[in-house]
Amino acid sequence: MPFVNVDDEVVWVTAVTDVNTPPALVPLAGRIVGIPKSAIAGELTQGYPGIIYGVPGRARQGAGGWEWVMGTVDEVVIAIDELMPGGWHKVAARDGVVDMARAMLAAGISAVDTRAVCQAIINAVLLEKS
Repeated sequence: MPFVNVDDEVVWVTAVTDVNTPPALVPLAGRIVGIPKSAIAGELTQGYPGIIYGVPGRARQGAGGWEWVMGTVDEVVIAIDELMPGGWHKVAARDGVVDMARAMLAAGISAVDTRAVCQAIINAVLLEKS
């Protein structure tokens, strides 16, 4: 049987807490979980939101490697992440679009229209870069 390097196929994350972690999730802090790379849309990046084995949160790079900050998932961030084919490579770029989407929603623009405008802007930038 050939040797398989598990680290080439799995990303290891440590569950951690912050001020937004619900009390029910606090006991999970410190647990280390392997996530198959095939289960990650695009690349795992700083701030990557989602749900790991039923635990909502976001990824961050800690001193010892990847951490899963347990807490609520930001629906605006998830929606914007879905618009970028292959995932975002620059967190600052993603955050700029998230801020724009939040401003549009706060101004009373519908979620459907906000998503359409954000997608059009992303598509235009991608076209310019190609």
